[in-house]
Amino acid sequence: MTSAVCHIAPTRPPRVPTTPHGPPRVPGGVGAVSVATASLAPMTHLDTRRHWVCSISLEHVLLGVEGGFAQAEHGRDTRLRALRRGDPIAFYSPRVAPGSQVTLQQLTALGEVSDDEPHQVEVRPDFRPWRRRVDFEEVGRVPIRPLIALLGFVTDEQRWGLPFRSGLLEVTAGDFGVIAGAMRDAVTHAPR
Repeated sequence: MTSAVCHIAPTRPPRVPTTPHGPPRVPGGVGAVSVATASLAPMTHLDTRRHWVCSISLEHVLLGVEGGFAQAEHGRDTRLRALRRGDPIAFYSPRVAPGSQVTLQQLTALGEVSDDEPHQVEVRPDFRPWRRRVDFEEVGRVPIRPLIALLGFVTDEQRWGLPFRSGLLEVTAGDFGVIAGAMRDAVTHAPR
């Protein structure tokens, strides 16, 4: 088994979403603060999770889902060390298989890192890749193109695929929410 290369790419600072009436309001009724000023209020819970998208062929995604793992960088552990237990991770598959000319361009899996460190497995005597355990959830596959305009890490819609070439991409919680929401909605509304 081979693995796709995932490199960590830096992310931009998150954008504050706006509505036609200004920044959205935080729930709370009278006196609720806007998202733009919410960071000034004391926080009782700080979400320290990082959010990831890994570009990898569908063939490799399916192996990972079946085995409950994520593997990157041709089995090296370097990039996998950046992921932490509880971090959500989505998988984008530009192609069906490595080296294939068949394009897919779909978000294909969604999960959460469920271990504390990379672990090594023996696939064959000359290939002992490092992996992270991932708890996958049931989601639908969705085309990426309809989501491009909603993703803050895509700064040039004409060259939307560039950020995905980095392999393992850290994204904002808002961008991850767009991705995860579309994938969860796809399985909820799938024909039976």
